[in-house]
Amino acid sequence: MLKNKLLKNGLVVSIITLFFGLAVAPSITALTFSMNVKTINTSDSKSKNNEVVKITFTNYLTNEIKKYTTVLTQEQNNELNSIINNIKNNLKNTETIEDTISIFNEAILSFQNLGLFPDHVPNKEIQKLVIAGISDPKYKIGSSSNKHLSTEGFSNKLCYIAGETNLTFTIPPVAISIHNMIFNIWKIVDRLSDFFPALEQGFITMIICSQALIITLLSKYYEKSIISGCELGLGLSTFEYYTGYQIFPPSTGWIYTNGVNGKKSIEGEIYGHLSVFHILYPNFIDIYIGVKGFSGIKIERETNETYYMGYASKVKVGSEVPNTSEDSQQLIESIDFFNKWRKQNA
Repeated sequence: MLKNKLLKNGLVVSIITLFFGLAVAPSITALTFSMNVKTINTSDSKSKNNEVVKITFTNYLTNEIKKYTTVLTQEQNNELNSIINNIKNNLKNTETIEDTISIFNEAILSFQNLGLFPDHVPNKEIQKLVIAGISDPKYKIGSSSNKHLSTEGFSNKLCYIAGETNLTFTIPPVAISIHNMIFNIWKIVDRLSDFFPALEQGFITMIICSQALIITLLSKYYEKSIISGCELGLGLSTFEYYTGYQIFPPSTGWIYTNGVNGKKSIEGEIYGHLSVFHILYPNFIDIYIGVKGFSGIKIERETNETYYMGYASKVKVGSEVPNTSEDSQQLIESIDFFNKWRKQNA
């Protein structure tokens, strides 16, 4: 009887959480352009050598979503690679915040000349998006020539950021809010179970597992950003149930920042060190968050490489796997318990 009540309570919590998410959906939404760029071989139009690139623009002043698709030749794609490499090399020689902004503006012009931006979007609007931090007095930061190139890691805040990494995940604010709320509920109920042993751990796991359904449903309606910006996940860990091993594939590439803590960069293997985003379906995965409050442009390639340029409220990354084993182990134990409980009550 208690189990049935707990199951019903779990469903009620999930439904209430879903409608809560709908009720608090962002009133300040974003203008987002998702651009798919396909590379074609000019010598053979039937070539299967295609590359897909997605570019996302965000503008906090409007409330609509637009998608834009273009096609690049192989020559244009090579030029895109050259532009990104030039940005990386030029950022290494910057001394001040103003130098960084200048390079960002030049990069935007180069992208525009290549035909990546929609014709109806003014260049100034894109520039405002990428360098939004300097336009808000609350976030204005002074010049800094504090150089720091690291192969181990760094932290920065209220900073301009550019980078190109693989295994990079973009987590929208809606998903962040719902995930945090459900995970906090799970932690509270898990703690209560220490004092009330009759509280089924299966019910606890049901709460956290409901995030997959809720986030999926909400993301169908809210592909938008709110003023808090999105998060970027760098690297992950996943638990392989069949082998019993946990693996930790990193992101690889480079990240440059210039902000309150000065000029900081990293190149090589990279993990996010700010927080963890747990995914429980279809496999247990921890995504390591390395960038919070990001707004700007992002170029995603079919080759699993992502280029991003803009502004972030916090950045913390490193070459070592972050220590989140305690939370992860608790989740794994809850999932195992839930699976056994489900089989016993099937």
